[in-house]
Amino acid sequence: MTLVKILSAEWLKIKRTPIKWVVFLAPIIFSIFCMWYFSSRKITPNIQISIFQTYFKSFATMVIPMLVGLISGFIIYEEELAGSFNGFLGCKLSRVSLYLGKLIMLIMLTSASIIIATFVLIFGLSVFMKIKVSWIVFIRAALFMEIGTIPLLAFNLWLSLAFGMGASIGFGGAGIVISGVMAIIGDKVWQFVIFSWPERLSAVQIFYLPGVGIKNHNYIFNETVKGIIPVTLSLVVILGLGLVWFSKWEGRKSYD
Repeated sequence: MTLVKILSAEWLKIKRTPIKWVVFLAPIIFSIFCMWYFSSRKITPNIQISIFQTYFKSFATMVIPMLVGLISGFIIYEEELAGSFNGFLGCKLSRVSLYLGKLIMLIMLTSASIIIATFVLIFGLSVFMKIKVSWIVFIRAALFMEIGTIPLLAFNLWLSLAFGMGASIGFGGAGIVISGVMAIIGDKVWQFVIFSWPERLSAVQIFYLPGVGIKNHNYIFNETVKGIIPVTLSLVVILGLGLVWFSKWEGRKSYD
């Protein structure tokens, strides 16, 4: 019940701010642009393969890093404006509840963006472009993209609290470059780079699409596990260290 109240309070804080447009409108625009990009191409039985590759690679390498940086930085900036964290840190709730409330809200916001973008794309391709879409594969890839994003959210939450919105957005900008490079040349090291996980975990799902070269199911499973293991371990470490640090944190000074 406490968690529900925390999430309700978090939503009230952001629902009248510009961040809601970033979360809900930006993914719609992105999906519309993706459909426009393919609208002039000849529709072939395998066009959904190209759409899948373009959509998930672009979303994971360009949208996710900046989205995470923006929303993480903004929700903490709101707390900073409201009395330099005094109201936030001075409430009766435990530090663990406060920290997890922020993180869960971030997960919900990024999940909403990914779900909206994916469903708009599926709907548009099916209804307006008359393309037969393997929607289950697209949704599965979207789910894995969000799973790969969670450690990044946990890290950006700590970064935003410790150093402010500028650091969070700057880290997101660097993430665009890093994830783009890893998507091209990172086949041997991607599992060690936090920005690579959303793209790689979603990309491997392409082998479930009809028309893609046959891959052994063990390969798909192994590639997925290769990503899930570092995602899980890093989340435990980042979240654990973040909670310990936040339990002793007294807010940022004006000169930080």
